[in-house]
Amino acid sequence: MSPAPRPSIPAVPAAPVTAAQLPSNVAGFVARERELAEMDRVFAESRAAGVPACIVVTSMGGAGKTGLAVRWAHRVAEHFPDGQLFIDLHGYTAQTEPLTPEASLDRFLRTLGVPGERVPAGLEDREALLRSMLANRRVLFVLDNARTSAQVRPLLPGSPGCAVVITTRDQLIDLVVREGAHPMRLPTLTPEESAALLGTIVGPERIAADPRSTARLAELCDGLPLALRIAGARLLARPHWTPASLAARLDDEQRRLAEFSHGEVGLRAGFSLSYQGLSGPAAELFRRLGLLRMPDFADWVTAALLGTGLGQAQVCLEELLDAQLVHTVGPDASGRLRHRMHDLVRLYARERVLAEEPEECRSGALARVLGRLLALAHEANRRERGGDFTIIRGASAYWEPPDGLDENLLAMPLDWLESERHTLVVGVTQAAESGFPELCWELALAGVTLFEARGYLDDWRRTHEQALAAVRRSGALLGEAAMSYSLGSLELYYGVKSSRLLDTALELFEKVGDAHGKALAQRYLGLSEHFRGHHAEALARYEAALPALRDAGDRAAEAHVLGCMAQIAILRGDYELARTRLRDALAICERVGYRRGQAQALWRLGELHLRSGDVRRAAAAFEDALELVRQRRDALGEAYILCGLGETQILQGMLDRGRETLSRARQVAQEAGQAAAHARACFSLAQAMIAGGDPERAVALLRETAAIAADDTAPIWEKRALSALADLGAQPGDLVP
Repeated sequence: MSPAPRPSIPAVPAAPVTAAQLPSNVAGFVARERELAEMDRVFAESRAAGVPACIVVTSMGGAGKTGLAVRWAHRVAEHFPDGQLFIDLHGYTAQTEPLTPEASLDRFLRTLGVPGERVPAGLEDREALLRSMLANRRVLFVLDNARTSAQVRPLLPGSPGCAVVITTRDQLIDLVVREGAHPMRLPTLTPEESAALLGTIVGPERIAADPRSTARLAELCDGLPLALRIAGARLLARPHWTPASLAARLDDEQRRLAEFSHGEVGLRAGFSLSYQGLSGPAAELFRRLGLLRMPDFADWVTAALLGTGLGQAQVCLEELLDAQLVHTVGPDASGRLRHRMHDLVRLYARERVLAEEPEECRSGALARVLGRLLALAHEANRRERGGDFTIIRGASAYWEPPDGLDENLLAMPLDWLESERHTLVVGVTQAAESGFPELCWELALAGVTLFEARGYLDDWRRTHEQALAAVRRSGALLGEAAMSYSLGSLELYYGVKSSRLLDTALELFEKVGDAHGKALAQRYLGLSEHFRGHHAEALARYEAALPALRDAGDRAAEAHVLGCMAQIAILRGDYELARTRLRDALAICERVGYRRGQAQALWRLGELHLRSGDVRRAAAAFEDALELVRQRRDALGEAYILCGLGETQILQGMLDRGRETLSRARQVAQEAGQAAAHARACFSLAQAMIAGGDPERAVALLRETAAIAADDTAPIWEKRALSALADLGAQPGDLVP
């Protein structure tokens, strides 16, 4: 006789075993109070709703998911008197296959008291038996290191008294959608939390002895708890090491991942498991992201790295996001999402791309990113200025994706440039270091529209000095001319009245036969003469530049020169000529849609009306100009316009309002680092204080004016300030603002 068949679902044992399988709490657990409170809230809401709580804790490897899950499980264990079950599903364990649902159910059923011979053979029968055993019971499950939703779904209890915490590197969106699980992404630790974690391992005294090196060590670990624990363990094992000595070892990017290894624990192995689970195209994108040094990136970068359309690249990016190898940091200034790769993950990606891809592939990928960046920056400049104006082009090749430009990407061109500010700055550096001198200087010049409008003068100088060095090494004369010209124009912002760089640029543009570049250099040489009070020489420069700018079709530069010529006419009292030139400049800017040029022309019109005594028209012009610069967040333009508006308001008898406007002008100019506007605002505010009967405050402001304008940065305001101090019977004093 054959044996009787086993029943598919055996009877539930009369007295199931009460299991207590939670691992011990992680020693030195720090922070995570917000996450623990969120888990408490989800648990309470689920109990109130009569459903089992299910929380999915997700993050990259090494972020402390298991530690958090175990910590919370111990915190709420008293709510689960019928048992606490823990299992490692080995979703990401080296040389170990992920645990199947059948194996996990077998283990749980045996733990709860089901004899081995009575465990059903099929998955559905095991799942049904587990749910039957949990009916009316309160049991907590910690499902650690899950890989897929299919791996954990059969393990979920149905009893409202139960709760499940799942830790995973993946998003497990299917559980969120179909099972109502609550997703909770675990961030890395803050610098303060990182230092505190190190202190719990090696002792607070050792950490407190060198807070600066501890901060650097925490920075190198980039807030990753596993990295911090490895660093702490290495310090603990080597009492003669200091935080400074370990930080020095970690500073070398080429050996940093190797340093994050202690015994059998290391970061590289964990990253490798996530990398091995990627599809081929996603793995290629992951590797190539390691080529970039930008702090974060937008979607267009991924298409350039792969050399594909944006849609195909976004599929790969989503896979990296799901695997927690990349995370989204939020929208940028243009409203587009930006993404970031953890510093240590980036180092692993760089290791892989250097090991797996030949030099020509790596160089080609970087060239595509920089070529796409240049194409987008030039298009943003074109849209911002109304055409290909005030820009010098080299021989760099653009890279265009097969699906073309997303028109919405550059809907707000200056905001897009703002969002890619750090990409531009780092791109110049990488181009210089990677042997792309043409891309280097063209990218630097493409950033000037942003650097000038938003007052990023340090970025302007740094990128251009790097690019100038690169083109001099390569012998690219046009690039050297362009960088000399742009750096020379920057010097005018710092109050340098005579620029050798502009003279050099003029000579080089003439040497390479670039008439447009030569005219642009003449324009700023004219401005240099203008600032020194050499009006005849300035007009000669402007008049030399104007025909060439018109021949080149550079309407923005033409309008700027007309405005400068009008300003000289104002100073000479020729208001009618000034009015004609300004109307021509304004008409050009309105025709091409160059809003910054419109604001400049309106500001000068306001100055003209102010000089001629028409305060009503002056106020209207300044108000119109102010609206334009504020739309663009042009701090430099705002500072100058507020000066004129404040002076106008005082002449209109609105003393308090005028002082408020001038105070704002002073603040904006100071923040923008614009000495001439700062000096003018202080001087005008001092005059308002005198009119308001506050000579003591006026004296302080006049001294500030003289200090700002010292060293020939704004001589006219220094002279006026010293004269006004003498009129008040005050001494200049210490010229310190």
